[in-house]
Amino acid sequence: MKKILSVISVLFVIVFSSCNNTEVVREKNIYYKLYSEKDSLIGFSLRKYIFSQDTIKEKYLTIDLKGKKTYDHKRSFYKKEGDFFIFSNIKNDNAKFLYFSPAKKDTCFHVNRRIEKFYLCNKGKVKFKNYKNAYKVYYDERGYDSRKETLILDSDYTVLARFEDCYDYRKEIIVENNDISEDVKLKLESASKLILWW
Repeated sequence: MKKILSVISVLFVIVFSSCNNTEVVREKNIYYKLYSEKDSLIGFSLRKYIFSQDTIKEKYLTIDLKGKKTYDHKRSFYKKEGDFFIFSNIKNDNAKFLYFSPAKKDTCFHVNRRIEKFYLCNKGKVKFKNYKNAYKVYYDERGYDSRKETLILDSDYTVLARFEDCYDYRKEIIVENNDISEDVKLKLESASKLILWW
């Protein structure tokens, strides 16, 4: 009987420890409406966030009103305490660069990701729609394809809104999940199937 109990105890410890080592992966799909400078609806976008331990992966896709894919990209971030780092955009390069620090208001960071160089400035906390503790961030990319925009980030650093300050001055505003039609969701899903890495 003692042997059976000891075997059960060992099995329990093994099962419990293996459960504790299970990595929790959480996904978050966020839908947006895209507007022109004159506030005309010009398209929709989807950001798919994958949270895994200290890493956040972002997949991004935009479509026009007919459902045609107009843009896509993917990025990876690393969160350490309150600071937010972005990974290099070169294959097999694991370098990380400080992207955002909530503790450093009115501080700008120069981020050199090899292929792109930009400045990111924390303007402090703001209220945006129903989000009371959002962060306002100014983004300034230099170089050949330069652009400037203001980002509104949620407390988990996901994007709530984006306001371009160049080109056609587009706006990208978060839409509650139940406020976007199933037709638009299907169009975004169909467009995502054309992206190999999605």
